Amino acid sequence: VNEVHGRTNHPLDPTRTPGGSSGGSAAAVASGMVALELGSDIGGSIRVPAHFCGLYGHKPSHGLLPTRGHDFPGLGPGAPDPISVVGPLARSARDLALALDVLAGPDVDRIAYRLELPAPRCREAAQARVLVLTEHPSAAVSGDVSAAVRRTADHLAAGGATVGDARAVLPDLAALDAAYQAALMAVISRTMPAGAVPMITSHEWMRLLDQRVRYQVLFRRVFDAWDLLLMPAFGTAAFQHVAEPVWERRVLPIDGRETPYRDQVAWAGIASFVGLPSTVAPIASTRDGLPIGVQIVGPLLEDRTTIEAARWIGNTQR
Repeated sequence: VNEVHGRTNHPLDPTRTPGGSSGGSAAAVASGMVALELGSDIGGSIRVPAHFCGLYGHKPSHGLLPTRGHDFPGLGPGAPDPISVVGPLARSARDLALALDVLAGPDVDRIAYRLELPAPRCREAAQARVLVLTEHPSAAVSGDVSAAVRRTADHLAAGGATVGDARAVLPDLAALDAAYQAALMAVISRTMPAGAVPMITSHEWMRLLDQRVRYQVLFRRVFDAWDLLLMPAFGTAAFQHVAEPVWERRVLPIDGRETPYRDQVAWAGIASFVGLPSTVAPIASTRDGLPIGVQIVGPLLEDRTTIEAARWIGNTQR
């Protein structure tokens, strides 16, 4: 809900949200108003609208796309933070790849640096080693969404992919989510008046950055043995419009059970906190015809791998 422009509606059902915060971008692409859009993502704001609206969306590796001009209102250019990015939304993985080629690269340091992203690890499912995650200790997920992700994994296995259970390989996801949410609140509260939210000390902030580096090392080892991590982008399909403030009181019904809405950022937080590339591809629909996407996470700076996987994963669902 925007006080200047009003409410943004889902392109298939005006009683539902297109997701956020880049919901306007997603609704414009999904409804055919534009062929390509850009969004920002710190807590799933590209990936959730792509999942809700049946689009392809890419959260790039942290720092890969310049964020110049994408600033907090009224502040102008400021210090970059370690989790937010900008990235494309499109109706095909091919368009995501094109947008990445156009947009990626150094900004301030472009005189001394150039970009050489590695080629995709896997050109087809038969080459891929895929981890699958359909449960998170910090966030609920609906039966429709988890079943769609599992079916996608089954399709990949039938196509020759090696598929494994992510829970046996990944670090403590509840601890990762706690660190991510602490960093998230520190970043998004930077424009709030003092006392509006609990503040952390500079030492606590540095400890969060230390944790981030340790998780990057852990995930580097995970992706030495595996190529991709498949999981939900959000615990439900697009839901009915609600008015409650997001963090304070909002709840989200999932399969008849009310759950805290803010917990859902855990699905985005793995890639966001660690800085990993993550691409969403449409894979299914609910009984009501609402889109369901899968989130595809890959190794740091191997963005071409997750976008290419979105292409062949999306193709297997047709």
